[in-house]
Amino acid sequence: MFARALRRRRLLRALAWSLMGMGILALSLIDASCQQPATMGTAEQSTTVDEILADPQRFIGQTVVVDAEVNRVISERVIALESPVVNEEMVVILADQALQGVDSVAANDTLHVVGAVQPLTREQIEQVEQQLGVSLDEDLILQTANPGPFLVALSVTKQ
Repeated sequence: MFARALRRRRLLRALAWSLMGMGILALSLIDASCQQPATMGTAEQSTTVDEILADPQRFIGQTVVVDAEVNRVISERVIALESPVVNEEMVVILADQALQGVDSVAANDTLHVVGAVQPLTREQIEQVEQQLGVSLDEDLILQTANPGPFLVALSVTKQ
């Protein structure tokens, strides 16, 4: 009986450590998907696509909240948000957790997006690919978003 209680206690302790380890891993993956060369902002800023495109350096490395209309769907993980004032689009790459918030995304959908603003470089896109474990068309993203930044969406809901 004592041996059974001891085994059960060891099993519970091992399970607790495993759960803590998985939690730490999950947090580090979320943190890694937001890491920037610039200092990362901790507070979410509510802003617009126009404000980000007008002054990208102000938002690079920041987590922002944007309500915008989808101009077009580029691929399963990549969409372009419409800028009503500037004649440009802002590319959004959807992380796994963002895809869980919506069943599908189509042109003209209005979305509430929480994400990290990234500088538009081939290296930054490749880094996001590695972090998300996906393959993206870098050339298409660079052509679509040039010269503006892009957004890695951590959360997306339809309005």
